[in-house]
Amino acid sequence: MKKGLSLLLLSCSLHILHAADDAPKKPNKLKEGQSGVVRIKPKKPAQSKQDEETTAVTAKIGNMNIDDPDERTGSLNRTRLMKAAYNGDKDEALNLIQRGADMHLEEKNGFTALELAAYKGHTEIAQLLLMFGDKQKLLARRYPKGNHSILYFARRGKDSRTIAYLNDEYDRTIVGQTIPRAYMTAQILPVVCKLISEEQESINTAQYRFTHGVPARAMTQAKQERNVDISLVVDKDYKKDYCVAINHLLKHGIPVWYAAKASNNTNTNYFNMHHKFYLFGMNGPHQRPLLLSGSCNNTGQAYSTNWEDATLIDDPESIATFSERFASLCKASKKIGYPCVSAKDKTNSNSHYTKQTNKIRTQDFN
Repeated sequence: MKKGLSLLLLSCSLHILHAADDAPKKPNKLKEGQSGVVRIKPKKPAQSKQDEETTAVTAKIGNMNIDDPDERTGSLNRTRLMKAAYNGDKDEALNLIQRGADMHLEEKNGFTALELAAYKGHTEIAQLLLMFGDKQKLLARRYPKGNHSILYFARRGKDSRTIAYLNDEYDRTIVGQTIPRAYMTAQILPVVCKLISEEQESINTAQYRFTHGVPARAMTQAKQERNVDISLVVDKDYKKDYCVAINHLLKHGIPVWYAAKASNNTNTNYFNMHHKFYLFGMNGPHQRPLLLSGSCNNTGQAYSTNWEDATLIDDPESIATFSERFASLCKASKKIGYPCVSAKDKTNSNSHYTKQTNKIRTQDFN
């Protein structure tokens, strides 16, 4: 009896325990503002090295609008294309150009992307800008603070490849005539006068003979109208010719020297200064120094009846070599005083050469 009662009590106890487990639990009393929803904070995944670099770049960019290729940053107020041109970043420059970056914008100091590329000697970027941009407008632009052409910046940068490329593009696009060029007899005089009329800075010329009046008159005009600095060196036997052209220069304040002795042999005066060249310091249309040299003297016979030649070049090394020679000639020369009177000025020879020269003299100055 007692055993059966014990089993009955045990069964009832177990039933009560199971019922208690199945019953809903009373929620804990919540504080004001608590929702009762349990939020599990996920673990932060470990960043790879590439992700860390991306995060760092993003933080560095900050608020930059990377979708705008013309956005300006930095103290110089440069666009991204200007920075790419200055730094030589060809891929970035191409990307920005293809996205429509404005190539004509100026930074704080007034420079464009092409001028920065020219100065830094980045030929490939200059090629990209001229290939995809308005070549005529880009090359024709003048720097506002000095009226300099794009060739000025290329020369300042001193990269020979960039200089040669931009010289050629400038000549083809702006001037319509490339250099070097060769000229023969009848072509030479018009070219000489054209180059003199285009000169902006200086003309240094060495001529074995100088009797023709047209170039002399063009020189005096260049000095009077544009204040071009002009100097002439002739051979020591200049008095064997008419001196009308030389006197025309002297009268208008243009110095003329005659080579008195050889620079490489100071022990003798028996030599001829047989050069025939013009050094132009800054040709206007071509916007750079030029050299015209060949067989042709500044005489009527040379310009009309002789077989003569002249070549126009812009090679900096050749120009430097001729400039050194001109400086040496000046050191070995003596200045001619005004007026200069030669034997031919006093007597009127009947030779063909003298008649022709006299005819030219009369046409040019009377």
